[in-house]
Amino acid sequence: MKVGDLIRYVGGDLVRRGDPIEGDGRPTGLITKIDGGHIWYFCFRLGRETWSSSLNMEVVSESR
Repeated sequence: MKVGDLIRYVGGDLVRRGDPIEGDGRPTGLITKIDGGHIWYFCFRLGRETWSSSLNMEVVSESR
């Protein structure tokens, strides 16, 4: 995972924080920065930056 990658939520702490869950396989957001085990990303449904554990995300499309 790296900045610019398109990611999809696969489970975990987003449920507890109330962030949107993409159940239909669509991408969740675009990585904006990586800070240790946390991924900061622009969330398409929220329309803003938020974060999650890297364990909760999978890469849909890698940036070049």
